[in-house]
Amino acid sequence: MIPPIERTLRQLGQELSGRLSVPGDDRYTAATAIWAKPVGRTPRAVAHCRTQKDVQSAIRAARNCDLPLSVRGGGHDWAGRALVIDLRDMNAVSVGSDKTARISGGARAADVLAVTDPLGLAAVTGSVGAVGMAGLTLGGGYGPLIGRCGLALDNLVAAEVVLADGQVVCVSQRNDEELLWALRGGGGNFGVVTAMHHRLHELPSVCSGVLIYPFSEAKAVLERCADIATFTPEDLTVQVGFAAGPDAKFVVLVVPTWCGVEAEGQARLRPFLNLGTLLGGGVTQTSYAAPISSTGCVRSWRRAGFPRSTAAASTP
Repeated sequence: MIPPIERTLRQLGQELSGRLSVPGDDRYTAATAIWAKPVGRTPRAVAHCRTQKDVQSAIRAARNCDLPLSVRGGGHDWAGRALVIDLRDMNAVSVGSDKTARISGGARAADVLAVTDPLGLAAVTGSVGAVGMAGLTLGGGYGPLIGRCGLALDNLVAAEVVLADGQVVCVSQRNDEELLWALRGGGGNFGVVTAMHHRLHELPSVCSGVLIYPFSEAKAVLERCADIATFTPEDLTVQVGFAAGPDAKFVVLVVPTWCGVEAEGQARLRPFLNLGTLLGGGVTQTSYAAPISSTGCVRSWRRAGFPRSTAAASTP
């Protein structure tokens, strides 16, 4: 006799036309290779969804068997529950005439910027192109534009959500405003967001860069950085963090971004070049997408000998 869970998963696999993977499958291995090192149990199965109907089927299966559920967008979360809804095939991005972008649930920041950047527009993203936009937004959305444009969640104007009962709802300020409010920073607890509508901003370029200082000077560097940031306009956002170098010693990363008048960029960021003993890096005028790409944000400090995998930035 086939156990109920196995029977349900087999049925789900049929509904998804075979796009259900289990341990041992190549696609399962790729889908569970998340950014954070997996700990504890691995998922029982992964549902590779392409449509809202696929998501509905996966939610129904999880509910029928009382399986813990998690959603994969960019793969930067750490949750790997019994059934994972993989949205990576749902990564379409389009820009409307009202300067908003419809961003599918599996789209990463790099997918969004590849569409908006040629138009001289920018969505409020995080600092790394590989991060999923849905997870970023539902968790808050810190990034290099928060001084001027707010968090990613502040720019979420509508969402298409599959609820726990399988119902699809479209929420906005005019329809189910309370659910829209909850989605803004409330995490993935209210349903599976299969598409979001984000406000875009006119932003042809920014002045930005990664600056590397010795960890031994961290206190002075951070204090000077805070002093400068206190008296700067909202067009400047400063991110700071730490990274382990090739010799296992930590360094301080300072990432200033100026998104105001282009002619003022270099002057506004010049003080950040003198926070201490500069080990590497610099600032330059560039498109917003360039430093946010999966490689661009660490290019300068990799040239200084620091491996890509050690980056760990945060926003003050």
